[in-house]
Amino acid sequence: MNSLVRAQIQAIEHETNRMGETLRSLQARIEALDEEKGEALQKRWSLERQVSVLQRTADDYDRLSGEAEHLRERQDEIRAALTRMREQAKALAEYLRQ
Repeated sequence: MNSLVRAQIQAIEHETNRMGETLRSLQARIEALDEEKGEALQKRWSLERQVSVLQRTADDYDRLSGEAEHLRERQDEIRAALTRMREQAKALAEYLRQ
């Protein structure tokens, strides 16, 4: 075989081997990126669930806060009514003592 042809064949074999190494390296990187993508996706789903829970908690807080305010107002009304009733009872007792 001609030395020029042999050198060209060897160069082709060398380039083919180098391309094979590059392809293996790229395949390993693709697999690593796929794994990272999967982990990122899992983290995203986890964060979305947390956001959903926090949103429901915030909604519940707003609702419960409104209910608590309504109950405070009602409690104040009842307290005022009881105070009036006590004053009226004292006045009635005073009147009956006379």
